[in-house]
Amino acid sequence: MLIRAIYKVFQSLQTVLFTCIICLLTNGVLLAQSNIKLPPPTSPLSDFAGVVDAPTKSRVESLLLNIKDKTKIDFFIITVDTTDGVEVSDYSLLLANRWHIGSLNSNSQSLLMVISVASKDSFTRFSRMVQRSLPEGVLGEMSQRMRPLLSAGRFAEAIEQGAQVFARSIAQRVGINYQDLETSSIAVDETASSVTQQPTSD
Repeated sequence: MLIRAIYKVFQSLQTVLFTCIICLLTNGVLLAQSNIKLPPPTSPLSDFAGVVDAPTKSRVESLLLNIKDKTKIDFFIITVDTTDGVEVSDYSLLLANRWHIGSLNSNSQSLLMVISVASKDSFTRFSRMVQRSLPEGVLGEMSQRMRPLLSAGRFAEAIEQGAQVFARSIAQRVGINYQDLETSSIAVDETASSVTQQPTSD
């Protein structure tokens, strides 16, 4: 009888503990959702945290735009200072659903990568429509290659590394030349730089 009573008490404590955990997680997600004031991205890389230098941003955006041009796949990357106390995976889900980018029910071939500066972590969401077009294991490889750079606080390098891994895998899958994508992005970057550096006439 005593053992049975102890077992029932233990079961009750487990139920209460589980309920408390669910409530805390739910409240955290709801709090994060209420605090999100980010506008939807208008370019492939939205550096809300201000951790990406201009040349890297230009190269990454050009590369992702070239991918979109060749494959119709939209890949958006955003950086944030913090995810307001929730896991970056939950935060990315909130943004994906709010923006209809990278959410499972999105009607576009899209991905959304969220990078948290505070936790030095990232998570990538993808739509059901793009799933068939993704090379097997590409998101895992991206995460693996980016992780040490993120841990070191080298956010710009991590983002460029991730974009390159994705571009190479996509190029191989659809049978296009990665060098063409990279060359186009470098050319765009150099053109922009030359325009900026042109001397002004008096």
